[in-house]
Amino acid sequence: MKKILIVVGIIIILAGLGGAGYWYWQSKGAAVEPLQKVTLDNPNIDSFEDVCVTKADGQLSCKGNIEQFDCEKYDKVDSDLTYLQPHYPMLTCENVKTIGSKDVNVIEEGVYTVPGSGLLAGRVTIVDYIIIKDAAFQLIGSQDQFRQLFQPINSAEEAAAYFQVLHKAVLVLDESSLNKLKSSSYGEYLVSPETLTLNSVTETGDGFTVTAYSEDAISCIADLYGYTFLVNPDGNVVEQSKTLIWHSDLECTS
Repeated sequence: MKKILIVVGIIIILAGLGGAGYWYWQSKGAAVEPLQKVTLDNPNIDSFEDVCVTKADGQLSCKGNIEQFDCEKYDKVDSDLTYLQPHYPMLTCENVKTIGSKDVNVIEEGVYTVPGSGLLAGRVTIVDYIIIKDAAFQLIGSQDQFRQLFQPINSAEEAAAYFQVLHKAVLVLDESSLNKLKSSSYGEYLVSPETLTLNSVTETGDGFTVTAYSEDAISCIADLYGYTFLVNPDGNVVEQSKTLIWHSDLECTS
């Protein structure tokens, strides 16, 4: 009888340890790939101005070791991203890829993607970020890498910058942009346009609540949605609500 009880006890302990291990693995998630690194051209580089120049058309031209990332286009980042902590010099690395069908608009690559339309239908722009860190250019090539690098999110300003990087929706924080959303004449408002308000980021007990509008509607004719997201301190972004505000049967053409 004692032997049976001992065996049962061992089984219970092992089961408990297995459950605890599974819970730990689930809570930690899958391992994130390390950032791709390229050595700086010289150890004194601390800004992208040391390797990039702004051309007459406003585009960046970057030369030297940074070219090993094979970026088709470089671009400056919005000044609001300076709120991300830790703060690194940063720019975007963009590449256009053909995906075979205009109906396919999502590829599991990059920090975010921009599906093409009109003449660019069937292609998608993959957007990564390059930072200067630990005496190297480092490429952030996924949302998981971005989240691991910049968590925890500790302020509303940081949450706003972090949210905008992922391009799940857009923050409308100025009256001029808001007025454009209120005055479209190509579709049907399902709510009074006067009820549309500027977006906000507010701290809550479990993170930061973000209100936002669908990104496409800011630049072209498309349905307009209003969203509420929760940005957790660990960088996880959860959509909490989605409301169709304005509807059009037309599609964006560029």
